Amino acid sequence: MTTGLEGTILLGPTQPVCQIDVSCDAPFVGPFELLQGATIAASFTTDAAGHFSVAAAPGTYTVAPSPSADVPLPARQGQEVTVGPTGMTHVELVFDTGIR
Repeated sequence: MTTGLEGTILLGPTQPVCQIDVSCDAPFVGPFELLQGATIAASFTTDAAGHFSVAAAPGTYTVAPSPSADVPLPARQGQEVTVGPTGMTHVELVFDTGIR
């Protein structure tokens, strides 16, 4: 059985003033890296809805936008994730735009 990560990556907030019942986050579309320390364990690209799926061995990783990603982030950010011992581990990640 394959192990790995699957889920959705969002980018937000996308505007300085958010409204009740209106999402301030948007799908984060672009290339990403799955890192173990400084080593790239895998690369993947999210679809138009921010969804992705990537095979990876069980363990702890950092999900980070690839350096080539064209996104308005204040700095290269990473989100720590843990791939479980069986099947696909589901994650929902939100990267901060810095908009306030």
